[in-house]
Amino acid sequence: MLEKIYSVFVSSTYEDLREERAEVQRALLMAKCFPIGMEAFPSTDEETWEFIKRQIEDADFYLLVIAGRYGSADEQGISFTEKEYDYAKEIRKPILAFVHSDPGSIIASKTDENDTKRQSLLAFIKKVQSRPLVSRYTTPHELRSQVLFSITNLKETDKSAIGFVRGNQTADLKKYADALEEISKLRNALDFINRDNCEPFPEANDEHKALLTVDFGKVHIDDREVTATWGDIFLTIAELLIHNTNVGDYSVEHEIVKKLSGSLQDGHEAKFSDTYAIQPIKSKMYGRGLVEFETAEGASLFGSTFTNSYHIWRLTDNGRIWYRKLTLDQQ
Repeated sequence: MLEKIYSVFVSSTYEDLREERAEVQRALLMAKCFPIGMEAFPSTDEETWEFIKRQIEDADFYLLVIAGRYGSADEQGISFTEKEYDYAKEIRKPILAFVHSDPGSIIASKTDENDTKRQSLLAFIKKVQSRPLVSRYTTPHELRSQVLFSITNLKETDKSAIGFVRGNQTADLKKYADALEEISKLRNALDFINRDNCEPFPEANDEHKALLTVDFGKVHIDDREVTATWGDIFLTIAELLIHNTNVGDYSVEHEIVKKLSGSLQDGHEAKFSDTYAIQPIKSKMYGRGLVEFETAEGASLFGSTFTNSYHIWRLTDNGRIWYRKLTLDQQ
């Protein structure tokens, strides 16, 4: 029996949800689905509302992702994302919706500053949540898992979708995935060029002070105040994350302390004097959109306390861009 491939129209705001859209596309391709979205739209005059409507009509399923922005609006003040959702509902297209579960954790640059748009977003979310098949997510990685589970289940239960069978002239999914990846890289490169004269964050050259405790075995040697720029701290973190996976709080803290303490005599070890000294660093890196965190369950084997959960650190696309820029600037 030939396996059907289903097309899925992916609807969301764009600039603030690039990582999320990439994870959605990966999940759909893993589920043998063909994602349709603005990344693949042609740059012609046909990029109009009528063109978008035809894409929704032709798709087997409609998938919506909502986070902290309402999006660009038409003359009536309705965002195109909401218009797409309303149209999919109007033509009775099977809908999957994914709503961010912790809006307060979204960085300010990815939320609406306009009160009117914020109220419109809340109303839109309320509308969406009144229907079935709505899931919640926090991180892009969690979203990918939610999408993969939901679309697999929908394919098995919904009998209205037509789908298509691949033939000799049908686009290969792997080639399409590679093309999407290349498009994403090109978009990031353009952003990098456009922001070439900008700092990754305003405080990049400001100094951050911390107090370190230096021990030799169980013998306390001294306490010392150390300083480093926020840019140098970010580069230290990025260097660790670029070359390693599943990096937790302890490893990041250890690397930062090593950077701050400089050369130590043999047998001497340094650590933050304040147990919570890593928190302002986490807040700064996350608040500027340079890193993101995924909560992992389990006891920590290192550090001064045992916890039931800890954070896995990851660079965002923005963080990778600025890591490359700052590295080049230092050469």
